[in-house]
Parts: sequence; structure tokens; C-alpha cells
Amino acid sequence: MRTMKNLCLTVVLVLLLGVAGARAEWLKAGVSNNTGDAFTLYLDLATRQRSGKLAKMWSLHDFKELQSIDGQLYLAEKTHLEFDCEAKKVRILATIDCALKMCAGEIVYSDADVTEWSAVATNTLGETAWKLACTGK
Repeated sequence: MRTMKNLCLTVVLVLLLGVAGARAEWLKAGVSNNTGDAFTLYLDLATRQRSGKLAKMWSLHDFKELQSIDGQLYLAEKTHLEFDCEAKKVRILATIDCALKMCAGEIVYSDADVTEWSAVATNTLGETAWKLACTGK
């Protein structure tokens, strides 16, 4: 049963990745130079959806060095984010890790476990993403 659930999850995420990738309008939002996980953050404005106080959008972390999850190496990670525009919070709806930069390569990991809401910190790339998702500016 677990294998069937994982297969269905992978198929759904691949379809979402295809939709997000096919019409991606990646906007470079900024660069993080944290040691070990330095990345350039891109946001896909074409996937921005606003409904009431909530907004959703895909983001892409393009890493400068190889990252690892469950023994799999990757250089890019797409995340489907949901923002609470009033409470200034964010949570992850889905994650897709790809072998090559800009998620051009094989999908090495995917996860659709929704995370808990967390506060968006001031003066961060997260705040940049929150502003773009919630206002489009």
C-alpha cells in the first residue's frame, strides 16, 4: 500500500513539475551565501495564485554545491509554497529535488508532506518571496 501511495505521489509531483516547468517565468529573487548551502532563489510568477488571505507560488533554489537527501545528490530544489499574506507566514506544500541546476535533470526526491506554518523573517529572501506572492510586486 505504501509503495502505491509513493508511486501516486511521484506521478502527481512530476505532473506538477511539468506544468510549473513548462510555463516557468523564473524571476531571480536573490542570492544566499550560507556556507554549505549557498543558492540563488528564483520565483515563478506564472504560478502565483491568490485566494483571500492565502497565496501560492513555486520557488526554485539553485544550489552552488551538491546537496544530499536520503543518499541522493541534487543541485536544485523546487518548492510549492503557500503564504498567509495577513499573518506573514509560509509553509511548504511540496518539494522536488533535481540532479541538475535549474531542475533540468532527473528528479531524485519528491515529497508532498505539508509543513507547519512558520513566520517569515524580515529582510530575508523569504520575505521577498512573501511580498511577491502576496502582492505580485
